[in-house]
Amino acid sequence: MSNLKAHMRMEERYEELNIVVGLDIEVRDRVLDVIDEVKKETKQKPNVLSKGESVYIEFHDDVYREGGEFFTKVLDRLNITNCEKDY
Repeated sequence: MSNLKAHMRMEERYEELNIVVGLDIEVRDRVLDVIDEVKKETKQKPNVLSKGESVYIEFHDDVYREGGEFFTKVLDRLNITNCEKDY
């Protein structure tokens, strides 16, 4: 799955990771499975939205920036080595 693309957006207390999965349902399902695994492991509960060709993971009011560790685990498990930063 190393051909997946990811984009990160961060604001004051908001963090979002957008993983572009395309139209392949199997790829989308694998990404959602990895997110579920990380949720169980970390006990974190980000908002997850699957829309169009992307899966979005969002942390609202993330004062301590704990979402970064969550994002790193997801990216590592999906073998995504480059994440673009959106402003």
